Amino acid sequence: MEETTFTKKKGKKKEVSAALERLRAQAKSGDAKAQYELGECYYYGRGVTEDTTEAVIWFTEAADRGYAQAQYRLGECYETGDGVSESFEVALLWYEKAAAQNHGESMCVLGQCYENGFFRPQDLNKAIGLYRKAAEQGVGEGLCYLGNCYEEGNGVRRSYKEAVKLYREAARGGCALGWYCLGLCYRDGKGVDKDEEEAFSLFSKAAEQELPDALYELGCCYEEGIGVAPDFKEAVKCYEKAAELGADDADEALERLQYETHNEIETRYSMKSLGKIKEKADYGHPVAQYLMGISYYYGRGVEQDSAKAVEWLKKTGPWVPNALYLLGELHYKGEGTERNVLEAADCWYCAASHGHRMAQYRLACCYENGEGVKKDLIEAVRWYAEAAGQGHAKAKKAMDRLLAGPL
Repeated sequence: MEETTFTKKKGKKKEVSAALERLRAQAKSGDAKAQYELGECYYYGRGVTEDTTEAVIWFTEAADRGYAQAQYRLGECYETGDGVSESFEVALLWYEKAAAQNHGESMCVLGQCYENGFFRPQDLNKAIGLYRKAAEQGVGEGLCYLGNCYEEGNGVRRSYKEAVKLYREAARGGCALGWYCLGLCYRDGKGVDKDEEEAFSLFSKAAEQELPDALYELGCCYEEGIGVAPDFKEAVKCYEKAAELGADDADEALERLQYETHNEIETRYSMKSLGKIKEKADYGHPVAQYLMGISYYYGRGVEQDSAKAVEWLKKTGPWVPNALYLLGELHYKGEGTERNVLEAADCWYCAASHGHRMAQYRLACCYENGEGVKKDLIEAVRWYAEAAGQGHAKAKKAMDRLLAGPL
């Protein structure tokens, strides 16, 4: 956000009040910059009572006078519904006005729309052109979005080295997205030598700025021991914060961890006991067989091997809902076995019948979409309701959505 004259003031209460009155007088006289700054004061409650509706009024005054930063902020307000009725179409109109004045952040938003065909016809050339202009201004998001195009080969020839170069430039400027993208490259060895400790460090920096995806990846690092010693409690903290900030994958991670008992978690991180567990598993102990399955799935104490994970999980039979749920996921994804949605749905049905709420949610999705079972919206609502009754937020939303329409 552009730092304003008013937000720099650190005087006493009277001085702040006097500064605000001067700013208000300038805004009323038609000074676009002052109007924008006054809008920021109302938006963040600086020197005045927070009032996003009043903020929008002043942003609009400044935007109508062609002040690019105000146009961008007004676009954000319409996009999020802060102080005005939410409308992404109106937001885009303001982003376009600001982008026409080479406003970096606005060009990034507009570029995303053209890249993904969101509210605008997909046009990779336009998207890349906008990203380049933003990147030339040193805008972190522009550098990262352009880097991602090189990483994925979208509209340009794929080049991991060029992607890393752009991510690194964004990171040098303190951009959280830059640290996050660079962290992924180090984790996966794309364009750089694989270095899990460096990946962890970069995810940590991005997480400090509360980037949801970085918090999620940091949770994965703590859970799986990527670049850091495994720490279940820290993993949960990261996932919880990421979920709070809207990362869907974090919700799913927390759901999954909820169904692993404390002993199971400790087993994953205390591999001295793996030999004893295998002995029990060989003798047909279902829980031990499940623990062998998750050990191979996560690669803890043994080399990661999804095929062996499937073998062990299948041996548990119908006695361990966690095993059935995970086995369903592997069948659905075709991980460690051939993709088979019929088998996935069958596994989830068994686990769901034992009260496993994640399995109930996944089974409901199958019924809603006709995957592995005959499409049946009534059954979908039934299983969404079962999962929602156990506090599954996504299931509750899906149930309400189906009930609002014809079944």
